Amino acid sequence: MKRQAFPERDSQVPGLPPVQDYFDAMLYGGKCLEFYSFEVDNTVAVSLVIPTGAKMCVLVAEAGGSPANINRIMRFTEDPATEPTATDGMPIGDNGIVEIKGTSNMEAFSIISTEALTHVCQVQFYGEG
Repeated sequence: MKRQAFPERDSQVPGLPPVQDYFDAMLYGGKCLEFYSFEVDNTVAVSLVIPTGAKMCVLVAEAGGSPANINRIMRFTEDPATEPTATDGMPIGDNGIVEIKGTSNMEAFSIISTEALTHVCQVQFYGEG
């Protein structure tokens, strides 16, 4: 069986974007579409507002005040059937980074503070746009 050569970086099939566009989308999620920050407290879980065309996002958690445990300031889930609480969900600490891939995971994402402090999330979206 003859092996096919890997496509050149700038090669293009008529009617389709260059191969590099696909590599960028796979590795980096495409071009940056939007950035925003939002506050998170312990009263209600917060969801993302997803821009049109977003395929993934990167979220950075920043502690507010003086948390009891700097390594566990918030909890999140990407499961639409499970909302995070102060004790359930995936923990994230101060300056923790979460990469969320796929529209369904971004739509299901929600996050809450683990204690009575307000923290900040910085989020940047990538995709087609």
